[in-house]
Amino acid sequence: MPNVAQLTAWLVSDGRMLGDNTRIISRYCPALTELDVPLSRVRIGQSYANPLISAGG
Repeated sequence: MPNVAQLTAWLVSDGRMLGDNTRIISRYCPALTELDVPLSRVRIGQSYANPLISAGG
């Protein structure tokens, strides 16, 4: 079971390189529940540095 620091390190390194939200979430959520974080729903969001892109949503 990973600890919070290991999970965070994975998310900002190898996890973000997966390139697919489904693959990231399919690994991240089970790891959170192993850390006793009670999950019933998950929302995926993405912010953009470009204001023209974020204004279109």
